[in-house]
Amino acid sequence: MQNTTTKTFITENVVGTHIGRLKEIAAKSDKLIVVSPFLADDMSKIVKQMPTIKYVDIYTNLDGFGVAPSIIKSLHAFSDYCDKSGIKLNMYYDNELHGKVYLFYEGDIPTGFIIGSSNFTDKGLEKNKEYGLAVTDSSIQEAMYEMIKEQLHCEISTVHLDDLYKKAIEFEKNNPVPKPKVFKATGIIKTKESVQTRYLVKSIGRRDKWHPEEPLVKDIKLGFSNTNVYKGDILIINAIGHKKLVGIYMVADDTWEEYLDGPDDKWLYKYTLKCLTKEFSQKWWLYDIKTMALADDFAENKVSATDFVLANQEKDSLKAMQYGRPFEVSRAFVDFVNARIKEKLK
Repeated sequence: MQNTTTKTFITENVVGTHIGRLKEIAAKSDKLIVVSPFLADDMSKIVKQMPTIKYVDIYTNLDGFGVAPSIIKSLHAFSDYCDKSGIKLNMYYDNELHGKVYLFYEGDIPTGFIIGSSNFTDKGLEKNKEYGLAVTDSSIQEAMYEMIKEQLHCEISTVHLDDLYKKAIEFEKNNPVPKPKVFKATGIIKTKESVQTRYLVKSIGRRDKWHPEEPLVKDIKLGFSNTNVYKGDILIINAIGHKKLVGIYMVADDTWEEYLDGPDDKWLYKYTLKCLTKEFSQKWWLYDIKTMALADDFAENKVSATDFVLANQEKDSLKAMQYGRPFEVSRAFVDFVNARIKEKLK
């Protein structure tokens, strides 16, 4: 059924299916944006039906409905699938999200979107009695996308996801159904103070005093020059002298301690970090990943030409490490480093 004035189609799961309409739009697209508070256990089964899709953005709800473990497991499995299939994946969450929207693009050109009641699940897209509208008006699509980007913007990086996955599995093991206790994911990676996750590179040790070759997996105290650091911020740590990657760490809390470790310490504010790459960081010096070389590696192998090492500049460089201060990098680069660590561990 088509309204030729507004270029809008009714979608439902009785005569046709939502997945059928999604596949029609996907056939002329390479990017899919999923906005859905509930996700299929195996999203790869859905996306495999759209072979032209090479970029996927997912906006979902972690804690709003008390099903965080299932959402986290779904995202974790889909992230692995995308990594193996060469699909560029971005993940975001908003715990007040209840809307369902699916937008498609060919490059930057809108190719249509569906808005309605169906979640990104097998039942939602094929079996339940769901209703929606498929819209082919590019101006309406762009207005819809701008609204989504403004309202739903809390990122989930792969290192966040790996940490959440381990904790979700542990939670389910310790809290089997039907115990009413609810797993809360957001508090692990974000607090009210941390509006948005930052991704940083910071070095340890000095050129004249190398950091010892020993495990760095327990909670550690790391100094900063200011208090603009928040729970959930992610740090890639580099060992000066060794010039090697030590691992990926997350700020464990918003609070800090003020002290200096001797006359050579210039970082007054000490924050607690927890290691997100424990297996690697247990013997980081043996894996011999040169931190500086990761920038060239990223430049040669990045999925999207619009991704860069640095967060706010179009540069694939880690030269700022020579100045000693922490500096901000992109989430895409951190996810890339995390993938390289996983490869080393295989």
